[in-house]
Amino acid sequence: MIIEKLIKAINKVPNHYYETKNPKGKNGQIRDYAKKIVFPERNFCTNLYHHFSNEIEKKGSDLDKLDIGEKFFLDEEIYKKCSGTYLYDREQFDKTLKELNIAKKGMRPDLVLHASQQENNNERQLLILECKIDPNLKRKEFYADYFKLNIYKSELNFQNSVYLILNNIKNKICKYLSDYKEKYWETPKGAIQILIKENSESEVSYIVSDNC
Repeated sequence: MIIEKLIKAINKVPNHYYETKNPKGKNGQIRDYAKKIVFPERNFCTNLYHHFSNEIEKKGSDLDKLDIGEKFFLDEEIYKKCSGTYLYDREQFDKTLKELNIAKKGMRPDLVLHASQQENNNERQLLILECKIDPNLKRKEFYADYFKLNIYKSELNFQNSVYLILNNIKNKICKYLSDYKEKYWETPKGAIQILIKENSESEVSYIVSDNC
């Protein structure tokens, strides 16, 4: 149900948020885009936050009982500390951290739906999301986000660990995923959910990482 709500929210984000360049405005209207790319995911995710919040707070839905803002909270870029102490293969974990240039002490996912910052109970860790919007998504950038999502799933016990990828084709992402599995550490605690929207007009493709 949460993933269905998320997909509905994704489809409500206006087309211009799929742009990867800074908008230039005049008289309150977007006229052009600057060449320099700066935090495109932040713009998209801020709008997604608004629509996702509306979806999960709708009266009468299965998620209405969550009491968003009282018992559960939807946050953006909140700091999550990860230790890696739960792992079966700590050496491979540390090697991957170093190769992908990921901070050892913590990370900042794009969206989090949880009960609290201190929570580690699976029933209260509902969803965590990383997003990429650049059509030139590099292999190493994919690896880094996917590795983080493995950590969120395994150490922080999130029910839904989601990778939202925009402006990229499904075949490319499946190839990246296959290559990642051959090279790096994989979570022992379940699949990562990957949502791909190839452009602003396309349908959302849903992939479970075990089946790609």
